[in-house]
Amino acid sequence: MNPPFHGTYIESLDYIEELTVGSMEKWLPHILANICRTALLENTPFLLLNENVKAQYGFIRTDIEQLRDIVTRCNFRIVDELGDEYERLKSIDWVREHVDGKQLSVIG
Repeated sequence: MNPPFHGTYIESLDYIEELTVGSMEKWLPHILANICRTALLENTPFLLLNENVKAQYGFIRTDIEQLRDIVTRCNFRIVDELGDEYERLKSIDWVREHVDGKQLSVIG
């Protein structure tokens, strides 16, 4: 099984000099994956489709054109991963017997 595609990447930039084009290229997929996953789970997918994106994020048309395919791939990969998790949950007998359409409550 592949590790979750949630953007977690353990590394840090401690000095501004470390923030280079190379480091941004390396980190961008992880940053976008994190943004996409968070947005999908909040039912507000991060999509680069309309003029609101320009206003909300300050992107210009070329930014959107360069990022659109990457963001789309991130979203589909995350949806596939969440679908796999959903299928795994449905295969657990206890979940089918006790949860089936009901919301779990946490006692605490």
